[in-house]
Amino acid sequence: MLEEPLSHGLLEAIIADDAELTEALLWEATRQGLLHAGPVPGQFSFVRRLLFETAYATIPPSQRQDLHARIATHLLAQMETMGRLPLTPWHTTPT
Repeated sequence: MLEEPLSHGLLEAIIADDAELTEALLWEATRQGLLHAGPVPGQFSFVRRLLFETAYATIPPSQRQDLHARIATHLLAQMETMGRLPLTPWHTTPT
């Protein structure tokens, strides 16, 4: 579910709203050459797709469901703030 570019707000939601930790992790990963600033201020992208895939693969499957739920909650809150209705997943729509 997590794709690029990564926003600062999304990463805060994943790291349980720890803004200081999020900021430190983003800048350290940038300094180490793993991330670079994205096209919009506050966004970051992995330097290589393989880095993203490797990072994702290191997350134990038992924790992925919780992380996906945090991401979904954050994205729905953003949509509500922008006045957009939540999207209905294609597999739940009547045929």
